[in-house]
Amino acid sequence: LIVIQEHVPWHCERYRKFFNPKYVFMMRDPRAAIAGSWRRNGMANTSKKVNAYQYDHTMLYWQYSNSFVNKYSLIDKNLIYILKNEDIHKDHLYEMKNLSKWLNVAFSETMMVQTFHGKKWGGESAYIEEDEKFNCSQEEFYNKDAIEKRWRNEISRDGIITIEVIFD
Repeated sequence: LIVIQEHVPWHCERYRKFFNPKYVFMMRDPRAAIAGSWRRNGMANTSKKVNAYQYDHTMLYWQYSNSFVNKYSLIDKNLIYILKNEDIHKDHLYEMKNLSKWLNVAFSETMMVQTFHGKKWGGESAYIEEDEKFNCSQEEFYNKDAIEKRWRNEISRDGIITIEVIFD
């Protein structure tokens, strides 16, 4: 089983050839994910703007994920499980129970606790610095309206339309 976030689908085809795995794709609203990526990349540049390479990289990897999922979902509907970030925040218990069914494993309460290498973890976001803490509860931070407000503040109307047209 390989768990992949939509923006880093590196080597999916190679894994398929070598291991014949199943995949869990962690997906987000592309507007939110791409805006966050451009924000983080831009902050790393002296210009404070995303450059052409970073723009292309982001868009092409998202398109690759989309193509990979579409291609292999047609071959075997049980090969890929899409786990939507927004749905997890909306109803974590429901999503984890569905995932455990798909994985054919017993649901465990440990699926309800965020950990990183076995230690409790508070999560991360392109909208906070790595050494910072969330300035509000995660429930507030990941509220659908709060998320939309953040990504709308990061990308132009034309950028939003571009993402919506490309990723439908």
